[in-house]
Amino acid sequence: MEQDFGKYIIVIFIIITLLFTNTLTFLDDDTHVRRSNDAEIVLPTNDALRFYFYFHPIDFQETPDFHKEGGLDPIPVIEPVMFPMKGDVTNHTTTEEAKQLAVEYKDTLYPDEDFSRQISIDLFVIRETFGVFIPIIRNITYRPPWVPYEIIISYENETWDKIIDGEYHAWDELNEEYNMTIKKARSYTNTRYFVLSFGQIIHPIHIASLYSDLPGVIYAEQNGYIGDHPSISMNQTGERIEYTFAIGWGDCPSGCTGGESWTFTVDDQDVIFLGYTIHGEDEWEIIPITYSD
Repeated sequence: MEQDFGKYIIVIFIIITLLFTNTLTFLDDDTHVRRSNDAEIVLPTNDALRFYFYFHPIDFQETPDFHKEGGLDPIPVIEPVMFPMKGDVTNHTTTEEAKQLAVEYKDTLYPDEDFSRQISIDLFVIRETFGVFIPIIRNITYRPPWVPYEIIISYENETWDKIIDGEYHAWDELNEEYNMTIKKARSYTNTRYFVLSFGQIIHPIHIASLYSDLPGVIYAEQNGYIGDHPSISMNQTGERIEYTFAIGWGDCPSGCTGGESWTFTVDDQDVIFLGYTIHGEDEWEIIPITYSD
């Protein structure tokens, strides 16, 4: 009798499988090809993402915006994934990374303390919650578009000489207020400039504007980076903030010709994975999802 019951279970399983063959999706471990309804897409070789694609079907949609050999190709749309928040934030200390993000995003001279703490906690719980599945986000940190704490300031020759001789005092008040030190002094045939460093997190564009008004200044500006690099960006809508962790490859001194990114948000006691994108030549694209309540 037990053997007959086992046979019935097997038959029922086979029937159910056949009924849902056209809607079941799976990931081929060898080829990393995701198939659904006779359509397929080659996913990036990233084992850390498999947890997501195994259990969350791709909804294939045709769009006129994506062509291949003159025909329409399916573009996958991923549903957001919500996981319970992990990580104890009881004694969490606001990170410098969060303060730098707050300064750039809010475009303020100093980082807002409350906003910085929110960013810091959000990034912490995102990494704690999804880092086990997507380890790379633990290593992606925010890198501002400028060298932190620094500006470059160029002076006219006469003013430069006064500074070297200790006879220029127009900047004394600013130097004391913002704890300025001269990090470098460079003198060339056509230009002379200082790299100034400040002992606190500060928006370099705003502090540069204060120094640019001093007598004898040719220009004052942030000490910017060249090219692109792994980093974190933010987008705030209402009270919710979306965080995108991005990496790049290719010609990154010119801005990177390819890249991947993972977008998250934090909502009450949950961390929500909003989507994954990849871009570059001859690459499939996974459209990022905009989460809505």
